[in-house]
Amino acid sequence: MATFETNFLPLVTSICQDFNWEVRKEICGQLPFIGKYLGSQKAYQHLYPELIELLDDEEREVVTTAI
Repeated sequence: MATFETNFLPLVTSICQDFNWEVRKEICGQLPFIGKYLGSQKAYQHLYPELIELLDDEEREVVTTAI
């Protein structure tokens, strides 16, 4: 049986890097829930790099949602 990390986290990473800013904005709103599910250590390991990228996004709305 595959784990959440191997199946779902690559999808989350892909969505965080989507070309459409509205998609990136929506995933920002879901990151706290995903992080809560993962736990602090795994969230830091897997989601923190994506969050840092989203905080530096070219679209202001993405940055605002990431904050």
